[in-house]
Amino acid sequence: MTVSFTPYLRFPGTTREALAFYAEVLGGTVEVTTYGEFGHTEDGMADKVMHSTLKADGIALHAADEPEGTATGGTPRVGIALALMSAEPGNLEQVFARLADGGEVTTPLERQAWGDTYGEVTDRFGVAWMIDFHDPVAEAG
Repeated sequence: MTVSFTPYLRFPGTTREALAFYAEVLGGTVEVTTYGEFGHTEDGMADKVMHSTLKADGIALHAADEPEGTATGGTPRVGIALALMSAEPGNLEQVFARLADGGEVTTPLERQAWGDTYGEVTDRFGVAWMIDFHDPVAEAG
C-alpha cells in the first residue's frame, strides 16, 4: 500500500490569506477551489475555500475554510505543529523571521544542546511551526 501524509489545515475563513502568506514565505504556488464551484452557495459559503493546496519545493500543504459551527464539531482537538527540517541552514532563518512577523516566538531560533539550530513560532494565523536545521558554521565556532 502506498500512502502520502500531507498536513491539512482548517481555518475560520482565512484560508486564502494564510496560504498566500505561506506562499510568500516558502515559495511555491497555491491552487484554490471554492464551495461555490461545487454548487454550495447558501450560508455565505460560495466564496469560501473548500480545498486549497500550496505546492513548494519539498512541501505540500492543504487547507480549507471550515463552515461556521463546525470548527470543533464536539471533537477534542490535539495540538500540532508543522516542522520544517533541513540538513543545512538555507533560508530557514528568514522563514522563521517571516513566520514570527505578527505571530509569537515561543522558542527563540538558536543552537540547541543536540547541535542543531531550532526554534518554535506560532504565526499570525495560529499555526505552530518548528524550524530545525543543522548549522555547520555554528558547530565549527
